[in-house]
Amino acid sequence: MRTPAATGTAEPGRAMAEPSIAVAIRPNVRRRARLSNSISPLRATRLTRLRPMPWRALARAGALRLSLPGRLLQVDVGRNVNRLVKAGFLGRPALSLLVLAVSMWVPDAPSVGALAQPAAAVASDVFQLPLSSWAPHCLGFGSQWRYCNGVALRACPNGAVWLHTGVDIKAVAGQAVRAAADGVIAGYIIDPQFHGGVLIRHRTSFGVVLTQYWHVWLGAGFGVGSHVSRGEMFANIASMGDRTHFHFAVFRGEFESNAWRGALPPTACSGSPAFPYRFVDPNGFVQAHLQRRAELVSEAEAARKRIQPVLVWLFGLI
Repeated sequence: MRTPAATGTAEPGRAMAEPSIAVAIRPNVRRRARLSNSISPLRATRLTRLRPMPWRALARAGALRLSLPGRLLQVDVGRNVNRLVKAGFLGRPALSLLVLAVSMWVPDAPSVGALAQPAAAVASDVFQLPLSSWAPHCLGFGSQWRYCNGVALRACPNGAVWLHTGVDIKAVAGQAVRAAADGVIAGYIIDPQFHGGVLIRHRTSFGVVLTQYWHVWLGAGFGVGSHVSRGEMFANIASMGDRTHFHFAVFRGEFESNAWRGALPPTACSGSPAFPYRFVDPNGFVQAHLQRRAELVSEAEAARKRIQPVLVWLFGLI
């Protein structure tokens, strides 16, 4: 038996409230009903006090395999829920509760909020790694900004070494660099020491994200304003001799000068904000937004459509 699990589409570390399967109906409903295949017999039971029933407890008792949070009901039948509230059948301590025994498999995936997102928003949230190989070079996210031999690239007046805003990845000159997600090239600059840098702007359901690519040369036909698709080759790794590598970073926010930074001070100095500012661990970010996440949301959307007839039948009793 599989049971729903909160995996956190939104942001890491954000906990999901324990779902319950208590639904209010009129106190005078006493009849049984049967639904074909997907739902076992239902019984209305009067309770003297509203006590939500955790899905794990019901699962242990063999009573269900799917819990229906109240929020899900509101998403699908919001007008009926509002009618119940106005009629006084929701929001008072003495209610009759209907416990559903549903034998429907649901993916271990997304929250109710994710179910309400349109398919286009889901597609825009998918990211991938820009290189076909992904072996770490010398520096990771938050490492002191030093050459591989240990020499610091930059420090504050107090001696504090700046911290790396992205990850450095082993690469070879000429290697293809691909867009991490659908977006628009927002900037391209050339630095005499670090060669080419590119920023791509991505509009996602959780806000604007910029991906940063350093030590690359922009490909022919691409420039500021060019649209790129996830996985599309738009640049090549620049040769830096025995120091050839690729730098990749993720910046949460709109385009600004600090989005170009390859490093930031541990505490604000020299006119620069303190690390990490709006940068996030690029490895963790991409892993949280791979294609599988979108597939799970699609599966959950299909499950929601299967549940729809159950909800229509339920509110037909009222």
